[in-house]
Amino acid sequence: MTEIKQWDRMAARRIQAVEQEHKMIDQAVRRAHRSEPTFVDDADCDFEAPPAEQCPACGGEAFAGGSLGKLIHYNCRQCGWWFHKECV
Repeated sequence: MTEIKQWDRMAARRIQAVEQEHKMIDQAVRRAHRSEPTFVDDADCDFEAPPAEQCPACGGEAFAGGSLGKLIHYNCRQCGWWFHKECV
């Protein structure tokens, strides 16, 4: 009988811990929604997106998804394939 009570107490503590964690997450989400979003004015940005490329897999039009080091990564809108090319 005492083992059952111990298990009940342990389960109750776990439930309390999970409920407390959920409260903290809810509070963080509410704070994030209350904060004002910051927007970047396009006039302040000197980034020019690379032109669209032809997908080597299907020949569809692929758009730049970003750069990492010397590589520009592209995503094909037709087949969804990702590929990269070296920056020139």
